[in-house]
Amino acid sequence: MSSPNSIPSSPSNSDPSKNIVNNLLHFCAQNGDEDNSKLAKQAIKDSQTHGIDAAMKKLAENCFKDQNTGQSLSYAEMRMRYG
Repeated sequence: MSSPNSIPSSPSNSDPSKNIVNNLLHFCAQNGDEDNSKLAKQAIKDSQTHGIDAAMKKLAENCFKDQNTGQSLSYAEMRMRYG
């Protein structure tokens, strides 16, 4: 059983573009700053339950939302936070 902070391994997938996305998410979850790592970990979790396409849509929506307050972020605020 994995610990709450562990990151599940990237599943094998026959679609090369989805493999790239999974690999990037796992890299960011392990090596990103706190904000990026948190979003990547959530996207990994979402991809396991809802599929990678739905997870990426939710990730894009979450990038423009303050994760603590739920308030919308402007494009400039999002870029400052996530790079």
